[in-house]
Amino acid sequence: MIMEFLPMIKPILLLSTFLAVVGIFVIKNFFSTKEEKKKYHPIGGTIFHLLLKFNHMYDYLTDLTHKNLTFRILYLGKSEIFTSDPANIEYFLKTNFANYGKGSYHHDILEGLLGDGIFTVDGEKWRQQRKISSHEFSTRNLREFSSGVFKTNAAKLAEIVAAAATSNQTIEIQDLFMKSAMDSVFKVVLGVDLDSLSGTNEGAQFSNAFDEASEMTCYRYVDKSWPLKKFLNIGSEATLKKSMNVVDDFVCKVNKGDILTRFLQMDETDPKYLKDIILSFIIAGKDTTASTLSWFFYMMCKYPSIQEKIVKEVREATKINKRSSIEEIAQSISEEALDKMQFLHAAITYVPYAMGRIKSLWGEDAEEFKPNRWLDENGKYQQESSFKFTAFQAGPRICLGKEFAYRQMKVFASVLLSAFSFKMADENKAVNYRTMLTLQIDGGLYLLASLVAIYIIKIVLSRKKEKKKYHPIGGTKFHLLLNFNNLYDYLTDLTHKNLTFRILCLDNNEIFTSDPANIEYFLKTNFANYGKGSYHHDVLEGLLGDGIFTVDGERWRHQRKISSYEFSTRNLREFSSGVFKTNAAKLAEIVAATTTSNQTIEIQVKLLPFINILQNLEIRRK
Repeated sequence: MIMEFLPMIKPILLLSTFLAVVGIFVIKNFFSTKEEKKKYHPIGGTIFHLLLKFNHMYDYLTDLTHKNLTFRILYLGKSEIFTSDPANIEYFLKTNFANYGKGSYHHDILEGLLGDGIFTVDGEKWRQQRKISSHEFSTRNLREFSSGVFKTNAAKLAEIVAAAATSNQTIEIQDLFMKSAMDSVFKVVLGVDLDSLSGTNEGAQFSNAFDEASEMTCYRYVDKSWPLKKFLNIGSEATLKKSMNVVDDFVCKVNKGDILTRFLQMDETDPKYLKDIILSFIIAGKDTTASTLSWFFYMMCKYPSIQEKIVKEVREATKINKRSSIEEIAQSISEEALDKMQFLHAAITYVPYAMGRIKSLWGEDAEEFKPNRWLDENGKYQQESSFKFTAFQAGPRICLGKEFAYRQMKVFASVLLSAFSFKMADENKAVNYRTMLTLQIDGGLYLLASLVAIYIIKIVLSRKKEKKKYHPIGGTKFHLLLNFNNLYDYLTDLTHKNLTFRILCLDNNEIFTSDPANIEYFLKTNFANYGKGSYHHDVLEGLLGDGIFTVDGERWRHQRKISSYEFSTRNLREFSSGVFKTNAAKLAEIVAATTTSNQTIEIQVKLLPFINILQNLEIRRK
């Protein structure tokens, strides 16, 4: 059936039954063996129509819904009932909920991608995952922590957009939203700093494989030969298997933390089951909100007046102005400010695809983008009946991540729209959906962004007008290159002239200092603001990878914590002393052998742990 966590917008609802994205609820209706004549709903089409219309399947189902709110699709040996009637939906999701589970049919189709996660199971497994998830999504800690993560990742995304805006380059914003959302869900749910926005290849491979698997899983609904293809490992099923190998390998590598800690405390320890749970959280927090934001920004480009109205509301709610930086904009988005963004809340609200286009439910303007339809006379957002507005489901299956999703989308939307104005890179290019479990924009969404804030980010423009004082120039990158073999003597000479100086590079300056006051400021007073950064990580990563000497943040703290414990134990101290004595004795034997034969020996000393600078000393022992 429909998602537990997925937000409500047309591209976001998991097609657990064709229902979620399309807004149509499917029930298996096997022909009765009773003799009395039964009344059947009108026939809308057959499985072959769905197959032929696969690339535009939701438009096809919408057309059928315009003719009949409830209809049948004929399959081989059975039929499925599709409905957009709120009375029927209330009956399925509330009145007779216990009688309408997902069932083996949908489980078998979705299991290849989502396994036994909350979106595919019924009974005890569903209740168990629902109970634990419900507790986690209701905690204040999660709300506060997730808000911080959203602000941080929204600011990172804004920096990328700012760089594109200053160089007048197009951006594929759906891909950026996918990466940002993936970074957010991995941090909030799994406690992992994925940082896919920085362009990690592994994260991109996972995302592409997951999208491919989603499309192939959706195709199972119209391809009745999929079990045979799976057995023979051919066609769409071979693609699904290949994609899932990438997905599974990636998920198994991540640390299961934070929310997943509670699942690890269950009696169930099957690693596949835990992997299925992780994937459920990922699709709930990544694909749904990212797809929604993509369609939302598409609408902002089509309706610039609405874009301007949202910007005005955000600035009034956060009390920012055109001189505010990206960081200031992000940090100004408090819970109180988000609550005031009623028009943004309305603008980012969509109902499922087919159900949202029914004029008998929403009026003659059902297919028009009108955020005001969701606001009362006082401009406050008002919720429709959850059996009519089915994006978040209703009854026992009500979406647990509703507020979580709204918060994430509103943070990203408010940061980006406050700093930039957007328009389509190609106004004449058609924008269509891709038929998959979450309704993404086919081929991505290419936009042009322009700065609307004067002081956007320190990398782009300086925040201060006053003239800055700079340390004296010691040399350039070319001097370092020319003096490489005597680099430290060269730097020592510069230090004799100035304790702190600059080395000019092509695109920036590097500051060198031997001033104890500066060093104390970097390493203690303002430690949090002076990480190693991506520059040094990229330089050293080829040798040291993601070891403690190259990483910052959670990875550094994690390695530091474990190392600190190990180095403080008495056992290590006693054991290492024994090792040192043993190896010193071995070295002494080698030296003794050279003494008797009047040979030279080479002693190689590593002066620094980060840079392999070797001093070779020729020592003659007699």
